[in-house]
Amino acid sequence: PRRDIESIDPGHIALVENALDLSAGPIGRVAMLSDRPGRIRMTTDAGSRQLLVLSESWSAGWRATVDGTPADVVRVYGDFMGCVVPEGAHEVEFIFDPASFAVGRAVSLAALALLAAVTAFVALRDRPRRDALPVS
Repeated sequence: PRRDIESIDPGHIALVENALDLSAGPIGRVAMLSDRPGRIRMTTDAGSRQLLVLSESWSAGWRATVDGTPADVVRVYGDFMGCVVPEGAHEVEFIFDPASFAVGRAVSLAALALLAAVTAFVALRDRPRRDALPVS
């Protein structure tokens, strides 16, 4: 990408890994609805099928939806991300949710469950028995 970007107009041409089925037309419009860590929402309005490019670092953990329907996240210029948006007005959302988050949640929940079980076992084991006679 570093070598190729010097020979293109990045306002009209994007470098991607695989060919995309896009339509010619004027550049569409985008409006940011919210940009929070791990969640980016925007609206787009395009006269043709186009590539929406974000200057957010690409990672395999990003997921995208267009009007709530899953869309492929495309690696653009080697480091940024984007997705194809259809003609017309649409809401696009990018969510960072890598598989490691799900694994981390599962391990944390299992550890909490084990801690609760051990705590309950120790509390039950160490409580005084009702049928025990007092020692004098």
